[in-house]
Amino acid sequence: MTSVGYGTGTIKFVPNNKQSPSLNYSQRSLIEVLQLDIGGYSLRACDLDNKKEKIFDFQFKNSDFYKFAHSPNQRDEIRHNDGTYYVSLNQHARTQFHKALRQCFELLESKNQQSADVDSAIFVEIHNLSEYIQHGEANKADELIKKLIKSGVQLQVKHLKEPLDEQTFPIRIKIDGFDSDITDLNKFFDVDVYPSTTVHELRAFFEYTLKFPLANQYFFVNGHLAHAESTMNDLKVKNGSLFVLFLIKK
Repeated sequence: MTSVGYGTGTIKFVPNNKQSPSLNYSQRSLIEVLQLDIGGYSLRACDLDNKKEKIFDFQFKNSDFYKFAHSPNQRDEIRHNDGTYYVSLNQHARTQFHKALRQCFELLESKNQQSADVDSAIFVEIHNLSEYIQHGEANKADELIKKLIKSGVQLQVKHLKEPLDEQTFPIRIKIDGFDSDITDLNKFFDVDVYPSTTVHELRAFFEYTLKFPLANQYFFVNGHLAHAESTMNDLKVKNGSLFVLFLIKK
């Protein structure tokens, strides 16, 4: 990993649980943004005056968790699942650290947008595969199957009685779960689907895009568990319907 930027100052942690005490770290607390060898970025902090005690260390994929202070007299805020870290950076390092972190956020935003544009095409390709098979276009189907398998999409055979003539529509998916290590917890994703798109295909989509194992994913809609073989039409979802993707750790 490579250090992109760092700063020193005082860090205070205020837990969401009001019954738990706040934690105050020394004025020589170090906060650092790192570029990971496997791709992506992480933010970590330690207390230099207390045997380099770890304050936090987590990977991030967007800028939602970090709030920049508007002036040197204010504190940055880092929102975590368990509470909020308040960071007062020393002036001489504050500007450079903010600049480095903002550059990381800009790169991630650009990458996420490109990824979303590509990933949304997966459902279109799965839909096209169904049409190729129905119309006997074996060569096109074979090439598309190879492409989907190479990209990591897990396919299932489904026998169709009638040709599909469908239009996509958007649904919204919220990530939920008990695991505090999930970086996308409480984040919303907008996904375009077909009426014939199955819950299994949604699970494969999130396994491919966010590396969530299939066995760890449970989709809920309208307060009920959505079974893998159910289609959007079966579930009677429509434009803008909300799914909850609940993740468990196995």
